Amino acid sequence: MSTSAARPLRRDAERNRHRILEAAAEAFAERGLTITMDDIAEHAGVGVGTVYRRFPQKELLIEALFEERVGELVAMAERALEEDDPWEALVGFLEGAQALQATNRGLKELVLSTTHGRERVACVRERLAPLADALVERAQVSGQLRPDIDGTDLPVIQV
Repeated sequence: MSTSAARPLRRDAERNRHRILEAAAEAFAERGLTITMDDIAEHAGVGVGTVYRRFPQKELLIEALFEERVGELVAMAERALEEDDPWEALVGFLEGAQALQATNRGLKELVLSTTHGRERVACVRERLAPLADALVERAQVSGQLRPDIDGTDLPVIQV
């Protein structure tokens, strides 16, 4: 027996899903995570029922959108760890992450939030924490960062 999740979407349904994701990405980036599903539907040019049919909960829409962005943050940290100079690696990561968050209010709210997508935020922190710790430790071992800083200070520094 085939479930609806396993079946490919009809072309019009796929087109609507794409419009919803695109509209939500723009709206979240501009206005943050507090926008409503009605706002997203209006921006996408579809009925709110269509939005809820594709994403029954706002959290599911947030997760669908930000998994890719979170992957970008993780990739930035991994690339930074490949840098020869530990200080440049740390600063480069912080600048890159800050630039990504500066252009996407929703991502910033998601990464620094405790209210939206708690499971997703925990997963992000779980993926980023060891990388951030390694960047900090490398900079400290090289003598370029004072010893009383740790990886958990990086989000505070970014704020």
